[in-house]
Amino acid sequence: MNDIQSIQVTKLIETLGLDTEPDAERIAFLTRVGKLLFDSVLLRVVAEMDEEQVIEMQKRLDKNLPQEELLAYIQEIRPDLETVFEEEALELRNQFFSLFNIKKD
Repeated sequence: MNDIQSIQVTKLIETLGLDTEPDAERIAFLTRVGKLLFDSVLLRVVAEMDEEQVIEMQKRLDKNLPQEELLAYIQEIRPDLETVFEEEALELRNQFFSLFNIKKD
């Protein structure tokens, strides 16, 4: 995480009042945000898959495979997966900022 991202995360935590919460609460919040990000990436990538890839992905989801294994499969289909995560993280951040009227510095 670069300095600007760190400042933005800090600002979001402060705006939501999490700066006065115990570390466990902040970690729980960031874990939920991480899940939102993963779900967002998953939805975007699945929407771009062909039918065969969707069927294969569904098989993997039905098996409740660890997130790392799902990501490995997605990486095979989308070598630019890191870029997709960055774009979705930026969109999620912008939505949070908009929702809570946080100015972007």
